[in-house]
Amino acid sequence: MNDTNIDTMIRPRTIADMYKTKVEAMVSKIISSGSINHSFLLTGETGCGKTTMARAIATYLFTNGTLESVDLDKIPEYIEVNAGRYSKVAEMRELLSDIETPPLMNKHMVVVFDEAHRLTKEAQSALLKDIEEPPDHLYIFMCTNHPDKLVEELKGRCQHLVFNRPTPRDLDDFATKYAVSRILKSLGFDATAEHQKNAETITSDGAIMKRIIECSKQTYRGMVKKLHEYILTGEVTALDDTTEESLSKLHQLIIYTEKETWKDTLKNTISKMKEFEETRRALCNYIAVVYINNLTKADIHVRIKYMNAINILKDELAYTCQKADLAERLSRIILANAGIISIHGAIKI
Repeated sequence: MNDTNIDTMIRPRTIADMYKTKVEAMVSKIISSGSINHSFLLTGETGCGKTTMARAIATYLFTNGTLESVDLDKIPEYIEVNAGRYSKVAEMRELLSDIETPPLMNKHMVVVFDEAHRLTKEAQSALLKDIEEPPDHLYIFMCTNHPDKLVEELKGRCQHLVFNRPTPRDLDDFATKYAVSRILKSLGFDATAEHQKNAETITSDGAIMKRIIECSKQTYRGMVKKLHEYILTGEVTALDDTTEESLSKLHQLIIYTEKETWKDTLKNTISKMKEFEETRRALCNYIAVVYINNLTKADIHVRIKYMNAINILKDELAYTCQKADLAERLSRIILANAGIISIHGAIKI
């Protein structure tokens, strides 16, 4: 799993394992009562924990309340879909015909609709029957950051969980008491003394913490990504949505397409950045973090592709940014973190 999914790598699987918030306290109270609603509406801004909570409640259901951890992705009765795929009423009816049938393997069936606001009114109306009169086995979770786009009848039938945007103090507490240790643990044997030092700096240096919070877009997901970035590289960058999307696209192109395609995308990404310093830091940090994780976890064929990409990228950075030492340092920090070569001391790019 690559760095773009670090938030899912450290995502808690059970309610007991979650970072403590008002919503977590409310859900804990609900399950303690022994009466769980068959339909939930989870609302709040992107990256604030809606899908994570839906998965945690699903885990509770599938483990019959034992609070054990299970891999939901291996349970056929757990269905997590992007609502955009079922925006049309015919597609929704086809899905409903499948989930209304009692499962054979498990006692429950759980369906999580991500971006539920993308359902058309017709698709929402088709879903309304199962929300009003749910089969005993079926639990439905609607996750959205635009609840105003859902029909009132549907919203009125669901138990509503509201995820508020965390405050800077919330994010500081989240990092210190929860996320930093989990990110370090996720690195496993690949964690170095430099990673540990960077992690300690986050929790001891108020200025660094403030910078990371500012770059996180004030969401838990953004905070995890920026903490991860700082732990691996000793730096943190603020990217606008367009630039971050371009860099994510670039990573996918490097892995799945020919080099000429992604080299063009790299040039376009650089041209969109306003200042050289922003280009230097954002591009290097993003790609370094991506490669650090993938080089250590990929099979030999993918590793070779990454190594080839690193060499091409080094040449491209040297040419485009007109700074050969930057490209060389980028290459070294990637290889060093991947355990391919050994270096001593901090390398700043």
